[in-house]
This record gives sequence, structure tokens and C-alpha cells, in this order.
Amino acid sequence: GVYRIKNNAANYYLGTAGSIAERTYTQLVFKTSADPAQLYQLWKITYLDTGYYSIRPLYKPDMALFTNLDHATLYTTGTSDSIDNLSATAHWLINSDSLGYTIQYRASSGLVMAPNDDVLSNGVPVMVDTYSSTNAARHWTLERVSNPPIGVLVYDTSTGKEMGFGSVVVEGNEWKKYGMELIAEENVNQADFVVSLDGEGVICFDQFSMMPKEVVL
Repeated sequence: GVYRIKNNAANYYLGTAGSIAERTYTQLVFKTSADPAQLYQLWKITYLDTGYYSIRPLYKPDMALFTNLDHATLYTTGTSDSIDNLSATAHWLINSDSLGYTIQYRASSGLVMAPNDDVLSNGVPVMVDTYSSTNAARHWTLERVSNPPIGVLVYDTSTGKEMGFGSVVVEGNEWKKYGMELIAEENVNQADFVVSLDGEGVICFDQFSMMPKEVVL
């Protein structure tokens, strides 16, 4: 499912400072429901096998949360969630005790996700640290997102500002062309084009194209 991951010692969430790229560090962030910023704090958690899970950014399904024994970092992994195909450094054991959930790094027993030095502040890096049954900063709440954003989002990667959004309902199991109108209020030179889906299942894409509505050929 899709979740927000909230730290149990303060009102901060697992997220990133902005657009997600290779080796982006995670950090504590304020909760937001605005696009595109909320995409940086929505996580798809998938069961792998033998008690382990993958944790992926919702809008970057080819990336996963890793750790190299310090930062909790995002790397490109491919989209397979087979436990044999996904590096052990991206396997997480999720357990619970009286203070909430712990998110334990598979490759090193006893190390769990936690803010750096247990500092609770916006922008503090999220690391791995020794498990403690009495330290709420090393525990988390998994808040299920019942209606994650779905559709096509275009946003300015330099500012994080949303430039356009549209959605469609996919029907049937045959190839079909879908279209929508995205209206940008201003010019943008650096943009990401994000497709976000809702629910379980398989969907196939042939191609995407974006063209001005009034174009002279």
C-alpha cells in the first residue's frame, strides 16, 4: 500500500527536500498535502518475503530506500520486488513494540531508521541507528493513504511548483488512447512529467506525448 511514515517523537515525516534523484538523502519534513511536495513524502511499501519489505517513493517506482550504514538514501533499483532481485541493502524488517513501528535494516541486525542523533527538526537527515525500546525517535507510525494522488502532474524541478495536473479513468483491457488538457499558468524551462497510478494491478503504456494545444506545423 501507499503510506506516510511519521516519526513518533514529533510531528515530522520521512521525506526528501525536493525532487528525487539518484542518491537523494531522506530527511524529516513537515506534512503537506500540496502537489508536487506531497509526492516527496508518499511511500509504497511492498512485502517481499521472509518478513522483509521494500520502501519506494510513490512517483519513482524504479527507486528504493537503501542504507550504507549511515544515511537512508534513494537509489535506482529497477521495478522488481522479488527478494532475490532486490539488493539486501534495500530490504527492511518492519516490527512493532509499545512505542510503534521500527524499520530495521536487514543487513545489520539491530540498526533501525532514526533521525540523525535523535534531533527532531525539519530537514534533519534520516539515518540508521541502534534500536532502543524506550526511544520514540526511533519509532514510526505508518499512515495508510487511502486516496493517493492519481493522474499526470507536470512540475517545475527548479522550484517544486506544480505547473499542471490532469487525470483520466482507465477502462477495459484493450489498447486505447487517452488524452487530457494540462494548463500551465506560466513558462517553465525545467520540468518533470509524472504519472501516478492508484490501486493494484498491471497497466501497459505504449508512449506519451505532450504538444501545445495551438500548434502551427
